[in-house]
Amino acid sequence: MSVNERIGAESGTPKAPQLQWPRQWALAFVFVFLLLGMLGDFAHIVQFAWNSASAAGEVVAVEPENHNRVRVRYSVSGREYEVASSYKPTTVSGPAKFTVGQSLKIYYLRSMPGNASLQPPTELLSSAFTQAALLAALGASFITWLIHDWKRPSPRV
Repeated sequence: MSVNERIGAESGTPKAPQLQWPRQWALAFVFVFLLLGMLGDFAHIVQFAWNSASAAGEVVAVEPENHNRVRVRYSVSGREYEVASSYKPTTVSGPAKFTVGQSLKIYYLRSMPGNASLQPPTELLSSAFTQAALLAALGASFITWLIHDWKRPSPRV
C-alpha cells in the first residue's frame, strides 16, 4: 500500500485556517454605522448639506457663561429667525470671537428656515461622517472581539 492510498491525496497538505474576523468586522462596521445613522441625525445632516442656503445674520447676544454661545438673528423671505450656537470657526489666532452687532453668515435648511447653523454644511457633514465612522470602527472591533471571545472554549478546571 502506498502512502497516497493510506492517507488520501487531499489530507496530505494541511489547509491554512481562513480568517473569519475581517469579514465579521466589516459586517459589524456596516451594521453599527447604519445604526448610528438611523439613531443619530445623519439623514437630516445630509439633507442640510445638499439643500441649504445662506443668509446674513447679526449677533444679538454673547453668553460667556454658556460656553461662549452666541445668538444670531437672521431673516429669510421677510420672516425673522434666531439661532443659538457654540460653534466658533478657527482663525490663525484661535477660535473666532464674536461681538454683539457683528454680521455673520448663517446656513439654513431651505425647507425649514428656522433650522440653521453657523457651521458650513459641508464641514458639518464631514465631521458627522468622521465621528460616525470612528464610533462604528470601535463598535465593530468590540463586536468582533465578543464573537471571538464567545467562541473560545472555556478552560477546564
